[in-house]
Amino acid sequence: MGKFYNDFWECKRINNISKNDPFQAKELYDLYFQKYPFDYITYVYYAMLLLTLNDHQKAEEIISDIEKNRKCIELDLKSENRMAKLDRSLIYAKLKLYSYYNEYFSALNYFIANYEKIKYSKLSIVPFYCRAKLGSVDKNTRDNNLYIYRQIIDYQYDDFLNHVQKHIPDYNIDQQEPNKYLFATDFDIEKIIAEVKKYMPSSLSVFPTFISDNYLFKYDCCGREGYKTTDYFVVVAFHGTKDIITMFPALFYTNIKYVDLNYLRQEKEKPYVRTRSQIDKFNKKYNLK
Repeated sequence: MGKFYNDFWECKRINNISKNDPFQAKELYDLYFQKYPFDYITYVYYAMLLLTLNDHQKAEEIISDIEKNRKCIELDLKSENRMAKLDRSLIYAKLKLYSYYNEYFSALNYFIANYEKIKYSKLSIVPFYCRAKLGSVDKNTRDNNLYIYRQIIDYQYDDFLNHVQKHIPDYNIDQQEPNKYLFATDFDIEKIIAEVKKYMPSSLSVFPTFISDNYLFKYDCCGREGYKTTDYFVVVAFHGTKDIITMFPALFYTNIKYVDLNYLRQEKEKPYVRTRSQIDKFNKKYNLK
């Protein structure tokens, strides 16, 4: 295809944008393909982005078209390295597609069949997740695993509550360095959780990984990301479920659909007398207001 086959740096820029603004990334990809209509590898990345945005039908069409025309594409690319990269990208895309549709048996078999091509990738959680969903993981092994694997084996709400404590100021009081993502001291975790579950699962989510959905909620002054106050927080749950894996305050994600939960706040809060507490000490220690 010559030197105008693609634009590596433009692709990288769009990919970086997609992490916080997948909708803008989609628009940029649409413009990109007007310049580089034969960049097949980027088309696969585009298909994965479409899955993130729940546009599964168009994503499936792109993946299917590239698979059907693989031999022609190989003649067109005239590069073993590019074909190898295209094949790996297709494997990732198909795995994400199977995961989106909850086709665990197909995803597991496809992973095993293509293991040699992707064995150095960080996708080991995908076959584990599939096996767990298919009932072939011993639940007695739950306590011997890391948090995310414990929850995959046997989801437990109390384990999630314990995990989310790292985003609570109380938990961070005695830490050498507090967590970057901290909820406000008056953020009622369990009350908020009960409310967000009313919106799960739904089309409000995005599907950025192979196993989880992300939801964005607005709740004024709900916490901090670093030293910046934020009015938003993210909830991450296993795909298509109400099983929350984690949640944390975060700065605004441009163009992402969100639910405004400020209706939970009382119109007028009753005044109260503050007493010096551990929370006050924490705020003073890290110069937080």
